[in-house]
Amino acid sequence: AKEMRVKLSHLAETHHKHKFQDGKALQDLETLLNNKSGLQAFRGFLRSEFSEENLGFWLACEDYRVSPSKTKASSIYSQFLNPDAPQEV
Repeated sequence: AKEMRVKLSHLAETHHKHKFQDGKALQDLETLLNNKSGLQAFRGFLRSEFSEENLGFWLACEDYRVSPSKTKASSIYSQFLNPDAPQEV
């Protein structure tokens, strides 16, 4: 039983460290996206990887989250989610 507690304790510590590292990475990504030149650089990288539409989708969803409206929801659907969308994700 003691050995099992040690293993579970180690697993919990490892999981906590990963969450912290993931949180740090997320914080860095948010900082990058909130910085105009960082956003431009990231957009350029995504363009080179043929995935710029993912950033556009994320930005549109963030805008919708801040101020939801039927117009914005419809725009997100037609631009990114519709099977015939110009920037389908």
